[in-house]
Amino acid sequence: MALPQPKNDGFKRRILGFCFSQTTKRYKVIREICDNRWTFATQEHQSHQIEVHTLGTEKWRNIGDLPYSFPTTEYLCFCDSLNGALHWLVQPRNNTTFICHFDIENEQFKPFPGPPVQDLSSIRHMHLGVSGGFLYLCEKFLTSYSVEIWVMKDYGVEQSWTKEFVVSNAEWINSIWNRGPVQILNYGLYTKMEAMERC
Repeated sequence: MALPQPKNDGFKRRILGFCFSQTTKRYKVIREICDNRWTFATQEHQSHQIEVHTLGTEKWRNIGDLPYSFPTTEYLCFCDSLNGALHWLVQPRNNTTFICHFDIENEQFKPFPGPPVQDLSSIRHMHLGVSGGFLYLCEKFLTSYSVEIWVMKDYGVEQSWTKEFVVSNAEWINSIWNRGPVQILNYGLYTKMEAMERC
């Protein structure tokens, strides 16, 4: 399926997400647009806007300014939808706001609570993902060959972030991460099985 082509208006565009609306039973594509004079990798606060296209229609809809700055593409996370929202890593304003979520139905961006991080400057790479119905965050540190994986056990509850896995002194992490971020698969499978056994 071909998406409507943008006009040659001097703006750069980048696809951010793809999701499904339970209300309309249609798919949506979300993209960021910015002035062509700026690159998406810039750390400065530029005027970025968001457009949404509902598959089956003929136009993109501009829903206004993007309230957050996305970091470089190296850190940009294209995340599966969870609980009716898409989630991304954003340029941190402080040590608590570095995740945002996009409500698929009302098409609004909001900050989302992340795990406790003492110093974001000590983290080289981060990856946000969904596995087994849980949101997780992988952190790779600058000063060591280690990765920490946090899992949000209770969606939307900041205190429920739990450091679930720690991979220490793993020099192979660098070569793996160059091919793609470290991810966890089928998280929650054993948790669900254990819950069934207790019933």
